[in-house]
Amino acid sequence: PLERVRSALMVSGGKQGAQTALVSKLRAIVAAEGVAGLFRGNTAGVIKMFPRKAIEFAVYDEVKTMLARRKARRSSKTSTTLTETNDVRFLAGAAAGATSQLLLHPLDVAKLRQSIGVQGNPFQILTKIAKTEKLEGLYSGLGPKLTDTVLATGLGFLSYDFGKAVFRRSCHRRPRPFESAIIGAASSCLSISLLLPLQVVTKRLMAQGQPGVAPYTGAIDAFVTIAKLEGTQAFFRGAKLTYMKMIPQIAMTFLIYESLGKRWALGGLKRYRAN
Repeated sequence: PLERVRSALMVSGGKQGAQTALVSKLRAIVAAEGVAGLFRGNTAGVIKMFPRKAIEFAVYDEVKTMLARRKARRSSKTSTTLTETNDVRFLAGAAAGATSQLLLHPLDVAKLRQSIGVQGNPFQILTKIAKTEKLEGLYSGLGPKLTDTVLATGLGFLSYDFGKAVFRRSCHRRPRPFESAIIGAASSCLSISLLLPLQVVTKRLMAQGQPGVAPYTGAIDAFVTIAKLEGTQAFFRGAKLTYMKMIPQIAMTFLIYESLGKRWALGGLKRYRAN
């Protein structure tokens, strides 16, 4: 429900106050579609989230290890212990985000279209987009979305691993899974705050051609037009809902990952803990 209302707020134009817009949008959805309408687009979101997180964690672990080994060889270190630096963490996180976004972007488009009222299940919507809008429609908004995802995952994994390193130095032990979840939640605030404007522009571009959505020629045009017609506050429309949705979601993701990694001795996590 938070994602449905958030998407509707970000896509809609106007200079209505944030609180007023939130309440009116929530009422409008429930009045028109009932409580079930709050879950429109959830199927596509779940379908995308499952492989997305698997891809991101797998790519992050592999790329981080590869870059750390390459850096160790360049510095002529003979130790088997790999030193993780912030640039390695960021680049590995960025690679993880880029990989998942390039593979799964069409599901993002289907989720947004479904959440703003387009009828049909995700696969029906994707089929219709492929027929009428071709590849361009399936990858509409890719530029800003890819930038958003690359920066978000890069900063997210960087701040998460940096936070864990600070915890180890301060408490002289590794954080437990629930402590890692708190670190993950806190670290997510940085990327969420910095990248909200990109999310608004991305959703507007993905919704191109739908009723009530202004036409834009591209990301730059969207930035300029939104700022001119709606003010800079429009770039932070849905901010409260974004924090309410993303912070616990990210915390739960790291909690489950760390808990299962410890229980199952996952290869990537095992190598990380050997550092």
